[in-house]
Amino acid sequence: MRWLVPAFARGGVDHVGEVVADRHGRVAYLKSLRLSPAQSRRGRLLRVLGEAGWELDRAALSLGTTRSGLVDRLERARLSHLLSPGLLAEHRAATRRRAP
Repeated sequence: MRWLVPAFARGGVDHVGEVVADRHGRVAYLKSLRLSPAQSRRGRLLRVLGEAGWELDRAALSLGTTRSGLVDRLERARLSHLLSPGLLAEHRAATRRRAP
């Protein structure tokens, strides 16, 4: 069995799925699911974080944003639970200080 994992390119249609092939490489079973735009955005964030070794500064640089901007994106994507509570508290306190 082989997994189909998308590239999570911007603006594209992404699918995930699985392929089962026989010993000659012929497809015996294929299942593919289309991801919603929100799922694709979350997948892209997770892919970039993984490639950056979960170092927020490196991931932010890859995405063309700041560490704070990345944390904001993770919160909007409902992925902030993956971050340490201390980091989130620090980010939220800094955000409140910046607000008018």
